[in-house]
Amino acid sequence: GSSGTVPLSVVAVGTTALSYQWYINNTPIAGATSKSYTASVAGSFVVIVNPGRDSVTSATATVTAAGVSPAIGPTIVTQPIALNANAGSSAIFSVGVTGTPPLAYQWRKNGTIINGANASAFTIEKTQIADAANYSVDVSNSVGLVSSSAAVLTVNLPPTVSVNVTSQTVGAGSTATLSVTASNALPLTYQWSKDGELIVGATSRTLQISNIRPADGGTYTVVVANLAGLFSTSTATLAVNFSRLINISTRGFVPAGGSLTPGFVLKGSGSKQLLVRGIGPSLAAFGVSSPLIDPSLAIFPQGSSAPTLSNDDWNSSGPLPAAFVSVGAFALNPNTKDAALLAIFPSSILSGYSARMGSGSAGASGIALAEIYDAEPLNSPVYIVNVSTFGFVGTGDNVLTAGFVIRGNMTKQLLIRAIGPGLASFGAASLLDNPQLQVIANGQTTSIASNSRWGGTAALKAAFAKAGAFAIPDLGNDSAVIVQLSPGGYTVQVSGVGSTTGNALVEIYDLEP
Repeated sequence: GSSGTVPLSVVAVGTTALSYQWYINNTPIAGATSKSYTASVAGSFVVIVNPGRDSVTSATATVTAAGVSPAIGPTIVTQPIALNANAGSSAIFSVGVTGTPPLAYQWRKNGTIINGANASAFTIEKTQIADAANYSVDVSNSVGLVSSSAAVLTVNLPPTVSVNVTSQTVGAGSTATLSVTASNALPLTYQWSKDGELIVGATSRTLQISNIRPADGGTYTVVVANLAGLFSTSTATLAVNFSRLINISTRGFVPAGGSLTPGFVLKGSGSKQLLVRGIGPSLAAFGVSSPLIDPSLAIFPQGSSAPTLSNDDWNSSGPLPAAFVSVGAFALNPNTKDAALLAIFPSSILSGYSARMGSGSAGASGIALAEIYDAEPLNSPVYIVNVSTFGFVGTGDNVLTAGFVIRGNMTKQLLIRAIGPGLASFGAASLLDNPQLQVIANGQTTSIASNSRWGGTAALKAAFAKAGAFAIPDLGNDSAVIVQLSPGGYTVQVSGVGSTTGNALVEIYDLEP
């Protein structure tokens, strides 16, 4: 033939129409179905007449003519490679083959023929979990057939959550554990959020919150992610049962040249806005005789002899009237000489202050009321844990009376003390020899708890240590009680046994901060 081809033909006679199928090296030649065939490669050729019926096979024609190259069977030079696809994305398998054309391809899934998959590449447009399998391809030509190795298709699904985050109610000071259980393609990553804000470092399936504070209450979610996508859990609410001291006050007699000195301790790092008032003239409206006519107020950080804040005659034109309403304090007449200030108090873990209330008029004395109000939300991170007042204990209306308010949704355990002789080691003078105390709920006349001479009990000593209160003599005349109180208002009355008088310190410690 010309250009390296060899024409082949057969003559067959039959009574019906005849059909033909040519073969090279015992392999059918696609499309070679007439009585003539032009060979372009060397090999052994036969033709079967009427294949599948009364077939007749021709003699073998061997093509060895010059210019006709021998046929080369298929050889796979690049095997299909394993794929890792996210669900919904495409996956393309391909194979690299050498050999004499034409080459025929047939892809298989787990060994089963895939209809229509007859090219050198096989594409799955949008993978689904059912497409995960082993894929291989058969490649053939006129000389022979070869099969590729199997390539694994892994289909990654976005995370699914089998156990969602659940809401919890816990008490302040306890530990809460929030967790989620997720599955599907690894690795899984986690990111927790509180009230829509990411929690730095909270990147495991479990979120543990120790020593819970009211500020830890809120809504929590976690986003679980992998290479295929992400899943955001439903919202879980962490409710914190707690109670706090939000308002403290002390009523007492301010002698000429003396003072009524409430102290308080803040716990937490940050700052706290407080309303501090020194009430004298306005007490007359409540039936108090001989009120202090011109109280002055000065704030001292613990350990400092210099005040950082002071007031004498409050300013009715500023923010104070609105602050009175906000905290529930009774209103003051703009023309009174009462003292008041609204200020920010820094706090660093534990920070103590004292509010010294004296007379703005030399030589004046009288009954006065010192008040401290928490002006921030109940769950703010800085809060009052200890209050105390040093003052003169008289008789009748001149007994030392401390008031406090508990807010929240659970009871609070308090340590309350009245110290007289126990202050001698601190250099205090004119001390009340035998103070006694009574705890009375607002609106009641009988005491919830009372004490005179605390007795040195183990339970009270343990409470002193827990609260950080200074030690007092076991057999001394000082008084102390531990009480568990529901939210509400209370007063502590400190008087002298046998109507004695003198200076004393009344203290209230939060044992469950």
